[in-house]
Amino acid sequence: MQGASEDRFGTALEFLLDCLHSLMLDVRAKMSGQAPSDRSSQQLPYGIDAPDKIGGQSVRYRSGDSQAWTLAMKYFLTNLQWLVYMSQLRDIADQQKNANMEASSSNFNISNL
Repeated sequence: MQGASEDRFGTALEFLLDCLHSLMLDVRAKMSGQAPSDRSSQQLPYGIDAPDKIGGQSVRYRSGDSQAWTLAMKYFLTNLQWLVYMSQLRDIADQQKNANMEASSSNFNISNL
């Protein structure tokens, strides 16, 4: 029974890792203004190597190898933190660009023409 539970948990973690990979593609595309590409996974602190590996460590939990799983979860959370940070930087840059555009449009004077 425990083996089946570990398999389901491992499958769920694989799906979670896939979501992280998709989020990374989306954030990267929005930052560059281009369509997502699988090449961009090299930009994360820890690469997503396979459907179940991050930084060379499997996200699938095995009761006899909890140290490797813990390391994989550390890599997962580090990548997630990096993506949140990059998203915040992009949002700040967008806000500053919008503020600059508003400021320059309000300084426009028809008499200068």
